[in-house]
Amino acid sequence: MFWRRNKKFQVEVINPRLVLEASPALEVSGGSARRLSQEVNPEKLSLDVSLKLAAVVAAMVNACLIVFGYMRYLALLELFGIERSEVSFSIADLLAYGYGATINMVVASREAQFVFGGLAGLIAITLVLLLWQKGAAWKQMLVSWLLGILIAFLPTVPMYVGYYPAKRSLLAVAAEHLGIEASNLGGVKKRTEVLTSEGWRQGDVLLANAEFTYLLADSVVYKVRLSDGVIVRKTQLIAELK
Repeated sequence: MFWRRNKKFQVEVINPRLVLEASPALEVSGGSARRLSQEVNPEKLSLDVSLKLAAVVAAMVNACLIVFGYMRYLALLELFGIERSEVSFSIADLLAYGYGATINMVVASREAQFVFGGLAGLIAITLVLLLWQKGAAWKQMLVSWLLGILIAFLPTVPMYVGYYPAKRSLLAVAAEHLGIEASNLGGVKKRTEVLTSEGWRQGDVLLANAEFTYLLADSVVYKVRLSDGVIVRKTQLIAELK
C-alpha cells in the first residue's frame, strides 16, 4: 500500500555566502582568519605619547619663563617711572631674560644653590617613588613631565658652556686694563656717558631701544631721544623711607 512504501526525500541545504571582513589585527587567508597582533598592552608606555606630552610641558615651562621675564622688566619700569606703553619687548627678549634671571637667582649664592638643588632633588625622588608604583597612565605622566622640563631647560646649556666661560676670559682682559690681578676681579661696574642736547650725561643705562635711551644719573631718569639727543623727559627719584 502507498503508506507502506519507502519514500525518499532529498533535502538540499544551501549555505549563504560567508563574507569575512578583516580588521587591522586580522589576516584572512583561505577562508580562515588569523590574528596578527595581540591587543595593546595597557601597561606599556608609549614613546609617541610621552614626547607629545613633553612638548606641552616644555611649552608651559617656557610660558612661565616669559611671564617671569616680563615681571622682572615690569618691576624695573615701575621703579624708575617708565610707562609700560613706552617700551615693547619681543617674546625672545622676555624668554632670554627669564632664563637669565632664573640662572642668576639660582647661582647668586652658595646657599641658593644648595636650596634649589635640594628641593629639585627631593621633588624628583618623591615623584618617582609615588608615581612609579601606579599604573601606566601615571608613569606616562611622570616621564612626560621629566622630558618636558629637560627640553625646556636645554637652552641653558649654551649659557654654561659659552656665556660664563667667555665672561671669565673677558674679565681677565678687563683686569689687565684696570691694572689688577685677574684672580681678584669679580666683576666690573659701568658708568655710561650719553650725548644729549645739554652735553654729556654720565650715569647708568636702564633701557635702550632704537628710539630712546633711559639714563639714570644723580637720582634723575633721563629719557634721551637718540636721533638728536634731546632730553624729552626727566623723572626725579625721591626716596620713600620705611
